[in-house]
Amino acid sequence: MSDLQLDNASPIEALSLIPGLVKEPLGDGKFIFSINEITSVLDGAALLASCPDFSPLSSLFAHCQTQGRGRKARSWSSPKGHIYAALSLPPGWPFDGTLASIATSYLVSRALDECLGLATEIKWPNDIIFCGKKVGGILLEKHEGLMVAGIGLNLGDAPPIEGQRHPLAPPAAGLPVMPGEKPLKLWEKVARSIISIYNHEFLLHSSQIGWEDLKAKLESRLYGLNINRPIEVLEPGIPSGHSQRIVGLIVGLESSGELLIKTQETTLKIWSGTLVNT
Repeated sequence: MSDLQLDNASPIEALSLIPGLVKEPLGDGKFIFSINEITSVLDGAALLASCPDFSPLSSLFAHCQTQGRGRKARSWSSPKGHIYAALSLPPGWPFDGTLASIATSYLVSRALDECLGLATEIKWPNDIIFCGKKVGGILLEKHEGLMVAGIGLNLGDAPPIEGQRHPLAPPAAGLPVMPGEKPLKLWEKVARSIISIYNHEFLLHSSQIGWEDLKAKLESRLYGLNINRPIEVLEPGIPSGHSQRIVGLIVGLESSGELLIKTQETTLKIWSGTLVNT
């Protein structure tokens, strides 16, 4: 399947526009949709966004993508053997605004650790790190008012990246998995874990988690925090008047998701950019 027709799709027609789609229940009104090949899981999510069954924390999984994409319109190599999924995010804070990317990264990181017995980290704003190497990434898009997270996770090794990564960025690698581990089966475990973590950690006694609780959770996994080693922010989103070359120490997160970088002169709030080693 090389193309998806996204225009004029009604809720009833959407599933039929993705031939070969399979739907498996996860319980509590949540589902995993799966397909062998698709342009991008985010394209598929654009279709499913109007479907009642693509409920919060339901997901679309593909065994491979022909036009996978990452941040800044970079292509994402997507051969079989890895995880490519689009996760429907819950409505409301923190998944409906500037915290959505890192909050989703937290859910994925926590779920991977629970399922694989690892100690992963979050590289602000949307990468998953294991042993100092990038093993996954997350890209958010909004379709029909629904926020969706595209999730790519390398299993065992890393697909070719065609020279797109900065030479000082963490190298790409794969998550350690058991021989013969099936990506779809692993994603089902991760998806179930994400649902459980969300229910237990974000819905506290039927009320939403507050910023201080969330801040502690996010910073507990923040790559580079509490390490006395400076990093550089490429193409930083910062107030005008500051140098476009930012080098400093990561000291935490702001309540809108900005990264706090302490330079020799001041502490800056960074709302976008790419972190690399110095």
